[in-house]
Amino acid sequence: MLTHRLSALALICTFAVAPALARAGEDPPDVEVEDDSYIPNRFSLTFHGAWARFGEQDAIDNTWTAGARLGFRVSPWAELQIGADYLKTGVEAEGAGGTGDVDIGSMRIVPVSLDLRIDITNIDGTIPWPVPWIRPELILGAGYANIRVKESGSSTIDVRYRGGSWLARAGLGLAIGPRDARVVFGVEAIYNWINNDLDIEDNLAGKYHGRIDLDYWTLGVFVGFRF
Repeated sequence: MLTHRLSALALICTFAVAPALARAGEDPPDVEVEDDSYIPNRFSLTFHGAWARFGEQDAIDNTWTAGARLGFRVSPWAELQIGADYLKTGVEAEGAGGTGDVDIGSMRIVPVSLDLRIDITNIDGTIPWPVPWIRPELILGAGYANIRVKESGSSTIDVRYRGGSWLARAGLGLAIGPRDARVVFGVEAIYNWINNDLDIEDNLAGKYHGRIDLDYWTLGVFVGFRF
């Protein structure tokens, strides 16, 4: 009788353990890991040079500018870039009584901005772009410009300026190279709106430009390195 009970107990244990043994022999289930490969080379370092054209052609000389930007790709189609430029140009004002322009001196502008660059070809991945190695980009940004004017020795005009001004930027870029390439070249055109104008006060009899608009366009080239 005891033998029959032991046999029944062994049979029950066998049926209970068999599913577990079967599962142990199977391959472990695949664990789904979030794929982060759609944002390769997240960081970038970009160097650029440009020709700056001011709206006040009779007051501010056009000049060259250069700068650098550090970027972080926040999505497959958008990148944040923080950067700084350097501009140095001459400033003139209209003289009194038709005597011509008066050389005020040199002006230095150092704008620092945070830009959002949007790859419009990659916003919707279901829409194919016919030329993947040429990609237009929308550029939107804001920042702060440090402005200094160094008066020339012959100037009789008191130049009053603010130490800096808020600025806004908007433009278009054209990146040349595969989207995930380590090195990318391109061209860009950006309009820079500076909130504060340059104030000029006449110390002598006569009339001069009371304010000079500091807004300007830049047309330049850039090279970016991703890492």
